[in-house]
Amino acid sequence: MRFRSFPHGKALPGELSRSSVYRLLSRHHLSGRPLRGPTAERRSFIYEFAGELLVGDALHLRRRVLGPDGRPRKVYMLSQIDCATRKLLS
Repeated sequence: MRFRSFPHGKALPGELSRSSVYRLLSRHHLSGRPLRGPTAERRSFIYEFAGELLVGDALHLRRRVLGPDGRPRKVYMLSQIDCATRKLLS
């Protein structure tokens, strides 16, 4: 595909194909697959300091738990996870 000179460096809608844009981004290392391996950071939440982000979760057990008086009780486990240190703060 031959390109004409674009005014102000902009292409009109429909003048560039998707594959041309992907090739251009790839050639300048602006697009590609994320790094893999032991040195690549792949966590979804990355924070530098402890306490910047805490994520909470609750779990309801689906089995019968008997209380001290022998009657069945509902049991919930509530937890918080620090995203910087990955420590469980229950």
